[in-house]
Amino acid sequence: MTTRTVGATAASGVAPATMPTSSSSSDPANADTGSAGASHQDRPAWTTSRPRAIPSGKIPSPAEKGVIRGYRAVIDPAAVGRSFEVLVDLTLDAQDAETVERFEQTLARAAEVIELRRLFGSPDYFVRVAVADLAAYETFLSTYVMTIPRIRNVTSHFTMKNVKPAP
Repeated sequence: MTTRTVGATAASGVAPATMPTSSSSSDPANADTGSAGASHQDRPAWTTSRPRAIPSGKIPSPAEKGVIRGYRAVIDPAAVGRSFEVLVDLTLDAQDAETVERFEQTLARAAEVIELRRLFGSPDYFVRVAVADLAAYETFLSTYVMTIPRIRNVTSHFTMKNVKPAP
């Protein structure tokens, strides 16, 4: 009996696994590796979905090219008590490093803030806030935003209808 490396390559950053194989096989799944091995039905399921070295002439998939940065779960906001979303434009009174840093750190720590963007032009910041309801949004403003010095303007936008949700 011999062993055969299956699954990943050194380039993929995933450690390869070694599995026993018989010394003779005509499995077409092993044809590109040039090694004998068990048929794909005999291999554990995880070995068939691991990235492999890209054969010459093959167009690499987005995963093989490193284009895909990750996968995520889409959470139902109502299920976690965050179905009331507010889009907020914020303008600061000053752009000095201390003011900007304090503002960004304070809002980045808030669990209600689901997106925080510093913008060119006016307003200075765009913030997406997800809370349970209007009362929870008022509490968020009082607890976080209104405690930060040097905020000149806060404009809150309440969504009437989400025509095209983010993916």
